[in-house]
Amino acid sequence: MLKKLVLFSSILLSCQSQSNLNESKSESETLEEASLRLIGKKGTCTSNNSETYSLCYIHKTENNVKLVEFFIYDVENSKVIYESKGKNINASWLNNEEVKIQPLIGMPTGDGTKDYKIYNVISKKESTPNSKP
Repeated sequence: MLKKLVLFSSILLSCQSQSNLNESKSESETLEEASLRLIGKKGTCTSNNSETYSLCYIHKTENNVKLVEFFIYDVENSKVIYESKGKNINASWLNNEEVKIQPLIGMPTGDGTKDYKIYNVISKKESTPNSKP
């Protein structure tokens, strides 16, 4: 009986250890793994000036509409901090901490009061500044 208890305990601990390994692996992933998971293949990536974050994207065209899928990857923590997709948009680094998400040139912006969004990688918040007069 004692042998069975020891055997059962060791199996249980082994399973728990494997579970913890899987959990920690899913929390962090390489840039290539994130790209494959989110956009289906390796996209084009550009780093900010300090190379602490990467903006990765892929452009697709469906029915003459340009689609972009993109994400921001935290290099130091090995995880995706922001992801989005949209029609007729572009995403690019505005500075070391902010990504500008805007319509492609010539595309209407809707109500005309706001024409782009800013995502801050430090605060992890998105804002929509007023458009220029």
